[in-house]
Amino acid sequence: MNKYTVETLIAASAVKRGTIEMPEQTYGSKFNKAFKSLLMKRAKASMGLTDVEGMTEDWGDYIAFIPYGSDTVMYINRGTLGQSYLRHW
Repeated sequence: MNKYTVETLIAASAVKRGTIEMPEQTYGSKFNKAFKSLLMKRAKASMGLTDVEGMTEDWGDYIAFIPYGSDTVMYINRGTLGQSYLRHW
């Protein structure tokens, strides 16, 4: 199982962090799409954003989810909290 860090930045001040586990990724375009869909579902559920719609941006080393009409950004990256994206700011 691989660990992924999920961080939500709310109004550029409060940060909510968590870790989710995902099975090993199977390669191929069909499997990659299904893997990212499951990853996003688990990440949104862990941050309480299950029914929230928004825009997703995949930048390779992390995935950003930006809910519509909100001042919030959720980042997902592979690794533990010590290797998280927001800790580099």
